[in-house]
Amino acid sequence: MRTTKAQIALAGAALLGAGLLTGCSQQASAAETCEAPYASGALSKNVSVLGDFGSDPVVNVPEGFTYSSAQSYTVQKAANRENAITEPSFVSINYAVFEAGNPEPLMKSQSFTDDRGYELMAVVPDAEQAVLPGGLICAAPGDRVVLTLSPEEAEMLSGGQPGQSGNPDAAYAVVVDVHDVQPIALDGKAKDLPAGFPGVVSNEDGQPGVIATPAEAPTEVRKATRIEGDGDEITAETSAVVNMMQVTWDGWRDEGGSRTRTPLINTFAEQGPVEIGSEAQNQEPVRAALTGAKVGSQVVVIVPDDEYGATIYVVDILSGV
Repeated sequence: MRTTKAQIALAGAALLGAGLLTGCSQQASAAETCEAPYASGALSKNVSVLGDFGSDPVVNVPEGFTYSSAQSYTVQKAANRENAITEPSFVSINYAVFEAGNPEPLMKSQSFTDDRGYELMAVVPDAEQAVLPGGLICAAPGDRVVLTLSPEEAEMLSGGQPGQSGNPDAAYAVVVDVHDVQPIALDGKAKDLPAGFPGVVSNEDGQPGVIATPAEAPTEVRKATRIEGDGDEITAETSAVVNMMQVTWDGWRDEGGSRTRTPLINTFAEQGPVEIGSEAQNQEPVRAALTGAKVGSQVVVIVPDDEYGATIYVVDILSGV
């Protein structure tokens, strides 16, 4: 058995589209009319899963079954569907991958029983995605879902761990517990920033823009919350999952011998959300500045910089593990 924890490294810039923001009643309506991308079938319905959501699953994929197509089956369905995945969302899950005829998982998340999801995935309706995470569209926190996998997808999810049957057409299944669903775009009223901060605006997709200020760049780290979230508080030990944009103090930077106004980092428009770790894992001042903020907040952080005077981070806190 192979146990891993999904990690998303803070790299340069990256993109995952942001979804439209909806109210609770609209979310409930969307959940009621949501159409899952995969139907149930003979294989998914015949996968035996013992144990409730939040417990270690005991799974049997019947021996002799071969893979034909992706299928899904909700073993346990949560009554509350308000946070069902109907828009681009960041989802925390636990999952285990099984091969037909083998009761031992090829891969299993760190724990199913800790009341939290250890794996973080982006689910984007209407985008082309693998069976996991794409098969979680319409799922909600509290759901336990079975998805059937091709041998290639099973090997990818298992970190290259091959099946034991040696059958190139063997059937595989992944059992998924859905823990937390957070929209990729924030929903909240923006507040004015303190004196000395630049202006910050956002378009309808959540992409921020920074309006330079004539004020002198500060000589120490400053932070301010522009949108106040109501989720869990980020502690020093929390591994924060964010979208972020970093720009220079005056908006200009050198690139390849020419001057450009493109951001230094912009995950809103390129790679998508990144996991930037805890304070112990990430010594950058921007990570320390997020401690004490709540999930769902947008925090503006100014960090002094020898080359640019200062750089400005606009950070959307999407989740924390």
